Amino acid sequence: MIFLDFLRKRFSLREKRGLELTVGVLLVALFVFLFFSILQDYRTYDPLVRADTRIVNLIYTFRSETLNNAMLLITNLATLQIVLAGIVVIGFLLFTLNLLPYFYALMISAIGGEIMYWVIKNLIQRPRPPSANALISVHGFSFPSGHAFMAFSFYGLLAYIIYRTSSKKRWKMGAIVGGAMTIISIGLSRVYLGVHWPSDIIASFMLGAAWLVFLITILELRKKTSWTKENIKMIGKKFIVVPTTILFSFWFAYMGYFFHVYSFVPQIAVAQNYVHIRETDIPDNLFTTLPKSSETLSGRPMEPINIIIVGNYDKLIDTFAYAGWVQPEPLTIAASLRNIIASILNEPYPQAIEAPAFWNSQPNDFAFQLPTSTIRQRHHIHFWTTPLLTDRGNQVWFATAHFDKDIKLKTIMPTHTIDPYIDNEREMIKQDIVKTGQVNLIEKFQVIRPSKGKNLAGDVFVTDGDAYVLFLKDHVISKL
Repeated sequence: MIFLDFLRKRFSLREKRGLELTVGVLLVALFVFLFFSILQDYRTYDPLVRADTRIVNLIYTFRSETLNNAMLLITNLATLQIVLAGIVVIGFLLFTLNLLPYFYALMISAIGGEIMYWVIKNLIQRPRPPSANALISVHGFSFPSGHAFMAFSFYGLLAYIIYRTSSKKRWKMGAIVGGAMTIISIGLSRVYLGVHWPSDIIASFMLGAAWLVFLITILELRKKTSWTKENIKMIGKKFIVVPTTILFSFWFAYMGYFFHVYSFVPQIAVAQNYVHIRETDIPDNLFTTLPKSSETLSGRPMEPINIIIVGNYDKLIDTFAYAGWVQPEPLTIAASLRNIIASILNEPYPQAIEAPAFWNSQPNDFAFQLPTSTIRQRHHIHFWTTPLLTDRGNQVWFATAHFDKDIKLKTIMPTHTIDPYIDNEREMIKQDIVKTGQVNLIEKFQVIRPSKGKNLAGDVFVTDGDAYVLFLKDHVISKL
C-alpha cells in the first residue's frame, strides 16, 4: 500500500512534486542514456559512427555559395559572442519583469552548460573532420558540439519561456516550431560547414535535451506561484518596451556585424592523387587497393562493381547520352515534389531524382537512367570516379547497375524496389553501349564470387560476381 501510494503521488497532477517531476526525471534519464549510447558507439566504432564519413561526404555535395552564406549565418546564432549578447537582452527583460526564476534558469543554462560540454569535450578528445573540408576555422575537439548544445540550452529555453509567458496560441506554436527549427538548423550547419561529425551533433542534442528538460522540470515545479502571470502585465509599459526594443535592435545588428566579420576559410583546391596503372594491366590490377562493392552508410558491402569504363569524362557522358540514357535532376524540394506526384499518379518522369549510393565512403559522382513509360520502372547505373589513371591518360570509372522494377510508398520519399537479378541489367547496359559504336574493347572478369545480398533499401540481389570493362574509343589499345 505504501508503494502504491508513492506511485499515485508520482503521477498526480495535484502533487507539487508529482507528474511534472516524474516525467522530467524519466526524460532526463532517457536523454542521458542516449548520449552515453552514442559515446559508446564512438568508442567501439559502431554503425552510427561508421556512417559519419559517408554522410558528411554526401552533405558536401550540396554546397553552394548561397547555402554557404545561409549556413554561416545560422551557425553564428550559437556562437558564444551572439549567445552572450542574447543573454544580456533576454536577461534584462526577464529581470525587469521580475520573472526571476526564468532569469536564473537562463543564467544557469548558459554558464552551467558551457562548463559541462567543455569538460566532456576535453575528456573525450575526438578529432574534428579533416580541415581540408572545413569552410570555417575552428579549434579544439569535436565531441560533443558546443554550438549544438548551446542551441538547446539557450534557444530551447528561450522557446520554453515564450511558450509559458504567452497567452496567445499562435505565439505558443511559433515558439515550439521556431525553437525546433533553430536548434535543428544550427546542428545541421555544423556538419555542412565541415567542423563536426553527424554523431557529434546527435550526441549534443541528447545532452542538450537532458539539460533543458532538467531546467524546465525545476521551473514547472514553481509554475503555480504568483510571479508568472502578474508580472507579464508589465510588458506593455513604455519603460519596459523602449529599452527592450533598443537592446533587441542591438542584438540583431550585432548578429549582422558578426556575420560579415566572421569570414570563410579560403578553400584551396586539392590535386587528385592519381594511382597510375597500365591499360594492359586492366582488369588484373583494378582492385589491388580499392573496394570491390558499393556499401551501406555503415560500410557493409552491397552490390559489387559490375560495369567499369576506361575513358575520359566527356566521352563517357556523350556515349551514354547517345545511347538514350539521361541524368537525374539534382535533389531539390521542387524535384522531390515532382517525384512524389509522378509516383502517386504513375506518370513518366525521365529525369527522376535518385537516392545516392556509396563506394569507398563517397557518394556516386553522377548517374544515368533509361526511363520507361512510368516513373516506377527504370534502368539505373551509378558512377564513381576512381584514383586510377592509365598510362594513356584515361580515367577509370566504377559503376553498379540494376533495374528498378517498382516503387515502395512506405516512407515519405518513394523508393524503388530493384530486380534481384542485377546481372541482367549489366548485360543490357553493355549491349546498349556497344551499339553506339564507341567501344573499342570489352573484357569480362570475376570481381567477387557468386553471391546473394541486400542493398540499402533491404532488397535482395543475386549475382555471378562478374563485371565488364569497356574501353571507350578515344584511344587505341594493343593488348598482348
